[in-house]
Amino acid sequence: MKLTVRRSQEASTTAIRFLAFFHLALRAEEQELVRLYDLFQFRIAGWSVAQLMQGVQYEGGTAIPAQAQLAVARAQDALRMEQLVKEGCRQFRQVLIDLRDFDDTEEHLYELTTPED
Repeated sequence: MKLTVRRSQEASTTAIRFLAFFHLALRAEEQELVRLYDLFQFRIAGWSVAQLMQGVQYEGGTAIPAQAQLAVARAQDALRMEQLVKEGCRQFRQVLIDLRDFDDTEEHLYELTTPED
C-alpha cells in the first residue's frame, strides 16, 4: 500500500488556499482482497477506498492574506486531515492483513489446572 500526499498553496492578492491531495495505490494482493471482500466503500477519513484510489483533494480553506491567524488555522486544518487519512490508511492496512491471515491459522488454548492436594 502506498499513500501519496501532495500539499500545495494557491495564493492571489485576495486569498490563499491550502490544499492536500491524497492518492492510495494498492499492490496486486491488496487489490484482490478489496475485490474479494468488496471493500471499495470502506471509509477512510470520510472518503471511500475507491475514491482514494482515484485521488481526492481536500481544501483546508481560504484565508485573506492580511489575516495571518486565519491562514495558520486553514493550514493546520489541511494538516489535521492529512493525519486522519494517514491513520485511516494504517487501520485499513491492518484490516487487509487480518483478512489475509484469517484463513489457515490454528490456535490451541489450554486450561491450566493445579493438582489437587
